[in-house]
Amino acid sequence: MEEIPKSMIQVNDLFVCPCGYYSSNLDIIDSHFSVIHKGYCHNGIGCLDNKFKCICGKTFNTFEETDEHCKLKRKSCMFNYQIMLKTKCFVCNMNFEYECDLKRHQKTKTHIEKANGSYKDISLECKTCNIKCLSRALMETHMQTKKHLSRLEAPVLDLECKTCNIKCRGQKEMKAHLETNKHKKRITQSP
Repeated sequence: MEEIPKSMIQVNDLFVCPCGYYSSNLDIIDSHFSVIHKGYCHNGIGCLDNKFKCICGKTFNTFEETDEHCKLKRKSCMFNYQIMLKTKCFVCNMNFEYECDLKRHQKTKTHIEKANGSYKDISLECKTCNIKCLSRALMETHMQTKKHLSRLEAPVLDLECKTCNIKCRGQKEMKAHLETNKHKKRITQSP
């Protein structure tokens, strides 16, 4: 005999879905479960760790609670879930408000690379300013900022706080560090 889906309960010769749909034929019950909504039937009900769950995310301890929720909310839960399916990028795990935004996103280089497995998660680092940028364009913009240019021109002073065992790149950084709660706490704790 074939394996009964986890969301299914068997009562005598009947296979019963948490949504109330039932049949004595396991193949018919199998087709009742959706390929799109993995783990859920076509009515948006599933079962996890002996608890019933709606596609909206709510869980219920009893079939009766699930049934009551479904009578009142099933159409709106399924509708909201359908909307979410149309506006979510499952490749990048991102949600969009509108379908057109998702379609625009799906044309981006990052999405295409993630989809075909060639994406390399790069984060570019400016060691002078101790920051990371997620793209070359952002790094190029950063390198033209006053902050970055002034740090390039200023002599690098490695000042060390022996209490916290850190190095600061100049007097401003050291002054800012000396005012942190971390530094003050360590000073009060040191013998």
